[in-house]
Amino acid sequence: MDTKSITCAILAGGKSRRFGKNKLLLPFRGKNFLQLTIAKLSEISKEIIIAGRNFEEIQAYTYKYKYFKDDYNLKASIVGIHTALKYSNNDMVLVVAGDLPLLKLEVLKLLISKYISNDCMAVIPVVRGYIEPLVALYSKKTLNLIEENIGNNSLKIADFIKKIDACKLSEKEIRVVDPELVSFFNINTKEDYSELLQM
Repeated sequence: MDTKSITCAILAGGKSRRFGKNKLLLPFRGKNFLQLTIAKLSEISKEIIIAGRNFEEIQAYTYKYKYFKDDYNLKASIVGIHTALKYSNNDMVLVVAGDLPLLKLEVLKLLISKYISNDCMAVIPVVRGYIEPLVALYSKKTLNLIEENIGNNSLKIADFIKKIDACKLSEKEIRVVDPELVSFFNINTKEDYSELLQM
C-alpha cells in the first residue's frame, strides 16, 4: 500500500458533554485513546492529521502531527469530516473518531481495499443496520458537497452521504476480521468506559 496516497484523520472534537472531560486522554491498556488511535493509523499512512477543537489538552501527544481547528463553530460531527477533507494532502481521507479504543487495523484496511477496488466517493460501514460514518473513507472530491450541506444547515451526516456515490462495507464483510464488531464500540458515557475496562 502506498502510504503517500492516503491521509488519516482523527476527529478530536473537544470536551465531551456527556462524559465531562476529553475522552481522548482516557487510559486503556497502558496508553490513552489518542495514542492507541495514532499507533493504528501510523501503520497505514505517514500523514496523520487531527481535527477538532480544544487542542491544548492533547498537544503533549500530538507534537509530531498537524492539527487543524474546525472552520465552523458547530457541535456536529460533519464539521470534523469537513476539516479532515479540507486539510488533507491526498484524495483518500480515512476518518476515524477518537473514542474507539478497540478499533481494529484490519477493518481500516478493508475500507481502503474497497475504496481502491470500486469507483465511489466514499466507503461507509454498515453495522447492525446503521451507517458508521465516523469510521469511513472519503474522497476529497466530496468537500464541496459537504460545505454545501453545512451552508444549508443540513448537519446530519446521513443527508450528506445520500448526495454522494458511496459504497457500503457490509456487516458480513466486517465480521470476517472483527467478529464481535468491537471496532465500533464507542465510549460516550462513564458506564461505557467501565464496560470497556471489564472487557
